[in-house]
Amino acid sequence: MDYGLKGRVALVTGASRGIGKATALCLAHEGACVAVGYRENAAAAEDVVSQITAAGGKAVAVAGDLSNTAEIRELVAQVQNTLGGIDILVSNAGIWPTSRISEISDEAWQQSLAVNLTATFALIREVLPSMRRKRHGRIVAVSSQAAARGSVSGHAHYAAAKAGLVGLIRSVAREEAELGITANIVAPGIVATDMSASAPAGRQQEWLQEIPVRRFAAPEEVAALIAFLCSAQAGYITGAVVPINGGQHMG
Repeated sequence: MDYGLKGRVALVTGASRGIGKATALCLAHEGACVAVGYRENAAAAEDVVSQITAAGGKAVAVAGDLSNTAEIRELVAQVQNTLGGIDILVSNAGIWPTSRISEISDEAWQQSLAVNLTATFALIREVLPSMRRKRHGRIVAVSSQAAARGSVSGHAHYAAAKAGLVGLIRSVAREEAELGITANIVAPGIVATDMSASAPAGRQQEWLQEIPVRRFAAPEEVAALIAFLCSAQAGYITGAVVPINGGQHMG
């Protein structure tokens, strides 16, 4: 199936590893020109770019601290100046801080909201003018099943921010639908990434027992779902929260 992404410009944040990396590679495979967003690991981002270009695709690495809205403006401007107007935004970058609610500092709370929620708002604000001019756009935000079920393992500030994405994305979906712009959320469960691997082994075993398919998702499985939501075939899907969690949460 041709997803109709040839020549489309995609910005993927947090694309130097995990879900973001898999998404960048998947979109490039479908013909999109990809901006590989990262914060610090330039070598990893450039490796993703190299993989894309070696396969005949087009990609650039773009750095930015997504907790800083000024840097977000600069990042988007860089992509637009280099690749052209952005057709696809995949807001994937996030942090997963750990503290029980009684121990979360004001600074930690604000940082989680800045990266996990406000950054997506700021990115959308910057890319919408180009999408409106083209009367076409695809926005996908990566949330989490924690947005619906809450966190029981010390990540309340993460869960709260990810839940906030639902209200934001559904508002964008309603405001922009008539202009050919869709906005959706992918809500993964546990994915086999560096982030989940940092959890204690005992906790990982508990998660596996909660998941009916008895394994974690591969980043490529999440990326495939994101790529479909960015496709021409997904033009009638907007405002959706699509779970991909192996049955761990069925609400």
